[in-house]
Amino acid sequence: MKTKYRYLILCTTLIIDLIIMGSAQPDCKHNFSPLDNLWEWACHFFKERDDYEKRCYMKHLYTPRNGKNDSLVIPLLEGPRILAAVKRPFCLSWQGGSPPYRIRLYHQYERKPFIEREPVKENSLKIEDLALSPGNYSLNINDAEGRKLQAKFTVVDPNEVPQMPYQEDLRQRDWSEAAKITLHATWLAAQNDGKWIFESYQRVAGFADEYHPAFLLRNALAGGQRPVLGQMGDSEPSTQIEQ
Repeated sequence: MKTKYRYLILCTTLIIDLIIMGSAQPDCKHNFSPLDNLWEWACHFFKERDDYEKRCYMKHLYTPRNGKNDSLVIPLLEGPRILAAVKRPFCLSWQGGSPPYRIRLYHQYERKPFIEREPVKENSLKIEDLALSPGNYSLNINDAEGRKLQAKFTVVDPNEVPQMPYQEDLRQRDWSEAAKITLHATWLAAQNDGKWIFESYQRVAGFADEYHPAFLLRNALAGGQRPVLGQMGDSEPSTQIEQ
């Protein structure tokens, strides 16, 4: 029952967020600024993701589990993935396997892990105030039944992160900081065929449980889904969820 109540609260939060943000938009769509169009595009994605999670929740509610655990997978790091070299919490999530897990993080030139955590009882990990220098990294995950997973990512100078248009307009908007960060992260996840989704994930993971649009984006990225940027400007905003 607690899960059901939490889901209802999160859905209510999303509705309130969209009403508040929507009230700040112009009445006439033709007067939308590019940033307004970008927000409407993001709202389409949030709604699609919310509908998707609702269907998954109902399926899980009525489908008995078979007791089997899937193979270890980490959609966040499938394909080229890039992070900015900044000091902040390092967040990670994966799917499948059987807890407890052992997590090891290696720099490309080191034979010993500089980060090692065990036992990890959840399929997620948060390391406070981690400063990663530019370079290539390897992540190893082992589960309780001997399954193994290795994934890689690259850390680059923060100046290499794509710059979102209309940032000055975004700074001047009377929106919550969580809304601004989430919109920026949603846009970033759609850039360069998904190369930046790991960076996008880091930006919203820390407050996703308190802000529902960030919660939806975090879950989508963790599951291997991302927003696809449609046409902007005077054209109709469009979205689709890509896997």
